[in-house]
Amino acid sequence: MLKRRRARRRGGSAMTVTVPAPVGGLNTRDSLNLMPPTDAVRLDNWNPGISALSVREGYRPLAAGIAPGPVETLAGFQAGTVHKLIAAAGGGLHEVTGAPAPLASGFASDRWQTAAFNGRLGLVNGTDAPQIFDGSGIAAMAVEGDGLVPEKLHGIMTHRSRTYFLERGSQDFWYSDVNALGGRLARFPLSRVGQFGGNPVCMGSWNVEGGSEAWGGGGIGEDLAVFCMSSGDIAVYRGDDPGSNWTLVGVFRAGAPVDVRGTARRGSDLLVLTSEGLISISRLVSEGSLTPNGVVSDKIRPTLVEAVGRHGANTGWQVLVHSRAGRTIVNVPLGGGRFEQYAMDTRTGAWARWTGIDAHCWGVFDENAHFGAADGTVHRVAGSTDDGAAIEGDVQTAFNAFGRRGAIKRCICLRPVLRGRSEARIGLAAAADFRSVEAPPVATGFGPTTPGWDDADRAWETWDDLPWDGGGGSTVAEWRAADGLGYALAARLTSSSTDDLEWETLSYQLETGRGLI
Repeated sequence: MLKRRRARRRGGSAMTVTVPAPVGGLNTRDSLNLMPPTDAVRLDNWNPGISALSVREGYRPLAAGIAPGPVETLAGFQAGTVHKLIAAAGGGLHEVTGAPAPLASGFASDRWQTAAFNGRLGLVNGTDAPQIFDGSGIAAMAVEGDGLVPEKLHGIMTHRSRTYFLERGSQDFWYSDVNALGGRLARFPLSRVGQFGGNPVCMGSWNVEGGSEAWGGGGIGEDLAVFCMSSGDIAVYRGDDPGSNWTLVGVFRAGAPVDVRGTARRGSDLLVLTSEGLISISRLVSEGSLTPNGVVSDKIRPTLVEAVGRHGANTGWQVLVHSRAGRTIVNVPLGGGRFEQYAMDTRTGAWARWTGIDAHCWGVFDENAHFGAADGTVHRVAGSTDDGAAIEGDVQTAFNAFGRRGAIKRCICLRPVLRGRSEARIGLAAAADFRSVEAPPVATGFGPTTPGWDDADRAWETWDDLPWDGGGGSTVAEWRAADGLGYALAARLTSSSTDDLEWETLSYQLETGRGLI
């Protein structure tokens, strides 16, 4: 992973060591002394890829001024040729595919849970009467059951040609007849199953490949129903009729689920956000208990566990799988209208933190990710600016002993290899021996129009620089002076960009001789 080249410097020698950009992603699990050199101690607004980092996508308004207050629900509706995006804000439901258009109003809550079924969209929020959107308008959902208060239904999913509902404050769930959205519901008492009590918080449908007791294998597969209890019990059922042929696969222990929006389907797997992090149901069931292998967010587990502990009572937690982008997003409500996200590249499992996106809710529509903001605006994730503002990045790499842990080294210069289409503002600093270093200012330009960016002495630069050459993706590699002395070194890179920007490698100029190494 390391490439070394030697060059003469006046009065001594220097060694160049080149390492990849931290494509391993954010790591808050491992100690600084044992962290892989391809990981990052801090990774804000840069997404790790297979061979490079890239500045996260920005956003732009799709629909503004929908209603006073935040947009708290986004739901995509697709039935045949009808594709519409529904938003909830200000006590109303609105179509925002084009110019915002009100559909219904007078609701007490904007936190709707939705499920598509047979060309219609069912909506429940635990406060108002359930609703149905048929592609053109909103109407009350016909729903009844012995002892049921329809306004208390706050969770909904479709599973094997039935609709399932969670009831606020109840240990049971409700289910419909075959091919029915609502209608006459029957009760299923989950309180008889869990070992530790609790109420169902969220639910989902998980596909087992092969459809047999061997959870892997070929074949069409079988959908299993998953119910996550506030106690941390997770009940898994197989069968298509809870009243006759359901079989309990098992009750498994995990952390308490965080929110009704804490499940998301990723491929055939089901992800659940819990107090122990983001877990995989397929791994939990196959291994019989929660292990690090079953925690999808294991590399940032301490961070998510702490976030749930501090902010778990806040509104706005959500898990979103954006398949087209190959990304899984966990929305974290910090309170006071502030949010941050943890985003995972599904190809590599590498994580990053996003800041500057105050998203009250997320949704996918026409393969694009969207989020709702506090001012009644729906934004689409796209472009390279945050509604015209630069995207601010901040990365600190893992500490690296460069194969000589017992030798002290001095870092003279740093050289990131960046690729982009226009000038970005970059700041660089070196850190040593697991000590933090202040974020360097980003006032220095880095790109084709920046004169005199190279602060290093070219007399000892005998290798080739890679200048910007114009076009859609030019590369620049220039040295900047840095100062770090220690046994293990790291770099901190801050950025401010308004265009696409990638980071491929990082070179350290290390002083040799003089008894240092």
